[in-house]
Amino acid sequence: MSKINTTSLEVTLEDGTAFTAVADQRDMAAWEAHPDNDGMRQLTVVRFLAWSAARRAGQYKGPWKAFNEQDCVQAIDPEVSESDESDGEGEEGLDPGRRTV
Repeated sequence: MSKINTTSLEVTLEDGTAFTAVADQRDMAAWEAHPDNDGMRQLTVVRFLAWSAARRAGQYKGPWKAFNEQDCVQAIDPEVSESDESDGEGEEGLDPGRRTV
């Protein structure tokens, strides 16, 4: 059996509820077919994947609009967030070049 590619998303709701939603290709395909998809909007994609996966898993029962506009405070991919912090783009990762005299 082949490995199914998944993305774990840490979700925090307005009421303080936190859970991990696991999105897979079904959720990505749902985003592609969704009427709100008018192109690639990175944050909206992540939030939609979290909502779709959470609905499938029974972690969230509300509609997309309520999740996106009211209930979801944050949905992040922890692997992407961690790599963004350690990619050398912070001040400590910059090379100031040669000193001029």
